[in-house]
Amino acid sequence: RFEEDLTDQFAGLEAGKRQWEWIEKHSASYGESSNAVLQVVVGHRPIRSLASRGPGPAQTPPEEAAAQRLKESLAVKGKPVVFLHGHDHVMQHFLEKDKPLYHFGNGVGGMGLHPFKQCSNCTEFKWGESAYGFAVHEVGDLSMNVHFVDINQKVRHSVEVPFSAL
Repeated sequence: RFEEDLTDQFAGLEAGKRQWEWIEKHSASYGESSNAVLQVVVGHRPIRSLASRGPGPAQTPPEEAAAQRLKESLAVKGKPVVFLHGHDHVMQHFLEKDKPLYHFGNGVGGMGLHPFKQCSNCTEFKWGESAYGFAVHEVGDLSMNVHFVDINQKVRHSVEVPFSAL
């Protein structure tokens, strides 16, 4: 429904190459020489998701390859990275195994909700709910806190992201 907005300037092959170069360069500098204690990256589509968006695969092979490449680019050894995304109409929280890479999905502002897929071996999945609401992000001196709040103003799930390594 937004195809007319996807011009080559912003969504074409060359634009994609420029975006990859930028994210990989900046992710590498965060890991190597930066004094930053946390990196926050915001994207539209999730890297990980258990939202069921209808029949067919959750991601096409190119989308899955891009998600894997982004995950590898962001997974800086020992430094916490938070990836915030929307797209899927659920609240969800993932934490990569052995890496301080947190995924927080919050696409529940108004459109129809998505159900969750069943997953028996999803160790990275920490919490999820299909409910309307929003997320609050609080950054303190030693950590970042994320709170998922439903439309009745009830906190459904909270996570502390410490600035020190896992």
